Amino acid sequence: MKAVLISEKKDPSILLIKEAMEKKFSHTGFIHLSRVGLLTKNNKTKIMVGSINFEKYDCAYINAKPDLTQFIEPLIDEIRQKGIYCNLKPESYYITSNKPFLYVLLNSKEIPVQKTTVLSSANLIESSMNSFDYPVIIKTFEGNRKTQSLVIDSLRGLKSFIKSIKSEPSVITIQEYLQGDAIYCAVIGTNVFAYKRKWLEEKFEHSTKEVGTALSDKEKKQAVDSMNACGLDLGLVKIIQGKTVNVTPILNLEKFNKALGKQMQETIAEHFYKKVTGD
Repeated sequence: MKAVLISEKKDPSILLIKEAMEKKFSHTGFIHLSRVGLLTKNNKTKIMVGSINFEKYDCAYINAKPDLTQFIEPLIDEIRQKGIYCNLKPESYYITSNKPFLYVLLNSKEIPVQKTTVLSSANLIESSMNSFDYPVIIKTFEGNRKTQSLVIDSLRGLKSFIKSIKSEPSVITIQEYLQGDAIYCAVIGTNVFAYKRKWLEEKFEHSTKEVGTALSDKEKKQAVDSMNACGLDLGLVKIIQGKTVNVTPILNLEKFNKALGKQMQETIAEHFYKKVTGD
């Protein structure tokens, strides 16, 4: 059985996963994302990686930034169609890179999220505040790229923010500002590991120290449900005050391993092995 890791670079997390997979698979390759192409011709699409026959792989782990969504999505689709297991499903990168859509999707799946208003124009911001209490967090986006994220604690601050907007954003979100411990959940299939950053009331911010934490069954289910809603088998779910505030396919294994005293890359390798073998 053969596995491959596709990433923009060999960062520490990728190296840890590769080392763990080498213990489970007969061959584990690494391909730099910049070497990968897609050739569509005569009703067929081929994954091009130099002279490598990509179909020899049984599974693929993909790690890429959200701004590469337009390339990653067709790549995922082609990998899946070839029967190669992947940690992502079609549309997963689009969902997690488009944060306004992410909030709406999670809510539609009855997953708790912070109260959110999605707007198409800055002219609607002030009138939309009727359903919110201060403080709020306002984010602006150009396409899928977040351009601003500010905590607003008064009407005066709100008016100042509106005046500061130079060009019309693609989309704007207004959200209740949650003040509580931030719980970061690493979801690997049905396994959930977590650390938290404590809310420092006197500083009105989260601690930078990651501390391992035990989750309730309800919190574990919410983390897995949040991942499944986005079409992910592996990734990170962030929860504050019982509400899912972010989902991303990118895991920083060094932070989790340090906070929890575990080697989570071994759980990832085992997950891939079971998906390929059906065990």
